[in-house]
Amino acid sequence: MVESINTQLELTVTATLFLGTQQYGKIQLGEQGFEFINKRAQRNSVQIPWTDIEQVITEVAGKKVKRYTIQTTRNVRYVFASKDAKEVLRTMRDHIGAEKLVRAPSLKSMIKHIFTK
Repeated sequence: MVESINTQLELTVTATLFLGTQQYGKIQLGEQGFEFINKRAQRNSVQIPWTDIEQVITEVAGKKVKRYTIQTTRNVRYVFASKDAKEVLRTMRDHIGAEKLVRAPSLKSMIKHIFTK
């Protein structure tokens, strides 16, 4: 069993980690950091302290958050999809600050940028 870095949990949701193959489990947010606990192989769990998160990039379609990518200070990226993604991002914002939450450019804005040059 993986030892949690958090002593108090603020939010727990089911999630998918896209790291090579899809891994299913749950995300736990607490006072010390972000944790993904793999449902089948707990050795594949991910624990990221709040201080190690450099940026969180969100993919938004309409008003729904599809996926979000956590980039760490060690230049590692983890891509997640979860139930109630907005609540996960709001809880993360309280710990890492709003300036580290970034919206990924949409395909429409990228095409517009290319043709306006």
